[in-house]
This record gives sequence, structure tokens and C-alpha cells, in this order.
Amino acid sequence: MTENAMLAYLQSVELCWASYRSVQKGWLVRPHAHDYWQFLGVESGSILGEVGEKRIIVTNEKAILAPPDKNHSFKALQNSILLEVKFHVHNNVFNEQLIKVLPLAELLSGPVLSTMKDVIQEGKQMKPYYKDLATIRLYEFIIQLLRHTNGTAHPLESWPEVDDKLLGAGNEMVKSSIDFMKQNLAADLTLEDIASHLGYNANYFCTKFTAVYGMSPMRFLSMLRLKKAAELIAATKLSYSDIAAQVGYGSARTLAKAFYSRYGISPTTYRQHATHFADSIRFRETWSIRQEKYS
Repeated sequence: MTENAMLAYLQSVELCWASYRSVQKGWLVRPHAHDYWQFLGVESGSILGEVGEKRIIVTNEKAILAPPDKNHSFKALQNSILLEVKFHVHNNVFNEQLIKVLPLAELLSGPVLSTMKDVIQEGKQMKPYYKDLATIRLYEFIIQLLRHTNGTAHPLESWPEVDDKLLGAGNEMVKSSIDFMKQNLAADLTLEDIASHLGYNANYFCTKFTAVYGMSPMRFLSMLRLKKAAELIAATKLSYSDIAAQVGYGSARTLAKAFYSRYGISPTTYRQHATHFADSIRFRETWSIRQEKYS
């Protein structure tokens, strides 16, 4: 790449603001819009972010990205440490591709989030050429993000109801297995239990199920249990021990650990803010169903 070409690429992004700050629980940024991109990362704590009609819980080491001219708001659900970067993108292709990958709470983590931390660090230190280096890192952030998503929309799909047409002929076994799982969430099911109920060898059943849903039957069962737990936590006053028993977890502590691992929040926090969290929980039930198998 020539020097002029590199300069043109770097001029396609413009850093406006970068900050690193602590906020208290209840901190609120009311709905607003502006002509630049806004990145808000959470180093610790959690916030509720709303971008347009999307509502997302952003937890430790994750982030949200709000596009230009789109109403958005933020509220701290806990004391939190935030990373904030505001920037312009003067490249129409980049803008179009970035808009396709929203919302991004699930994706903006790891190396992508680390790059934005470097942008803020350069701004804090203000060493010679810090603006140039911060711009380079910002450009790298955009490239990493587009590479990570292949320039396509992130599929934040809702819970996948079993569709006979989707499964296709010959996959009644998979549908029956899911029905069996839903009816026996409280039981200590094993892969062998499910396969035996259907009259199949465990390895054969696992292979067929994974081919349809892109995940193992036991992982699917775990997600079923946590989804049902979220429903019970939000809609009932049952104790966490009772809920754990109903969805197949040995104790409230085991349920809490699995719930936090899946959703990034505790059952207690979820119950306190259920109306805010419900949409985000549905968004996080993202499945790697390989649609090409049914086309």
C-alpha cells in the first residue's frame, strides 16, 4: 500500500472524544442523537443501553455502539467503569457496513474492545503524536470489527421455535427430542437418557441433532433450562432454590453461576430489573442454526 493510500484510509476516520470514567448506579443519559458514532464499553459493572428500538444489557468487558442520527440512551444498573469514544467515519462503505453489524453487545469484546482501550490510553497519556496513534488504533478497531463480523449483520435471533418445515422431512427425531427436554427440565437428563427415550444410539442422535441446530443436545438443554429459569424469575415469586429444582439445577448457587455465565447478570439483579432485561435475554438466545441445510 502506498503512503498516499494509507493516508486516505486514515483520513476516513476522525476521533472526536475519548474518556475513561466511573459512574454511580442510576447514572442516566437520556435519549438523544448526534452526527457521530458513539462507543460505550463497560470495564466493570453493567449498563442498560437503548439504541433505537433495541434494548441491550452491557456487562463486564463488553460494549455497545450507537450510530449517527439514531436515538440512544444509557443507564447504569450498577456502579460501573466506562470507556467512551466518539468518532466520525467519512467513508460511506465503512458506515454502511458498521450499521449492518448493530447491535453489538455480544461482539465488542476481546481484541476488538482492547483496541478501543488503546485509543483512550493514547488520549490520556498525550505523548508526542498521540492523536495520530489514536487515529490509527481507531481505524484498526473498525477493521477488526468488520473482519470479526465479515461485514454482515449479527444474527440476534429470538428463541427458535421448532418448525417442521425448517427441520425438514426425516427430522421428527429432533423435534421429539426437544419436546422431551421441555417436559423434563427438572430431571437429571443425560445424552443417553434422551437418545434411549427416542430409541436411538446416543452417538447417532447427537450427530443428527448437531447437524440441525449447530450445537449438541446437552448445550441446547442447558439453554432451555436457563430460558425457563429467566421466565420464572421474572414472572413468579418462587425462591431461587425452587426455581433451580424446577429447571434441573441442584441448588440456587449452581443456578446463579450458570445464569451469570450465560447472561452476565445474577438472578437477583434480573428479578429487580426484569422489565428492562427481558428483551436483552431474548436477544442473547442466539443460535447457530445453519439455515443453508434447510434451503
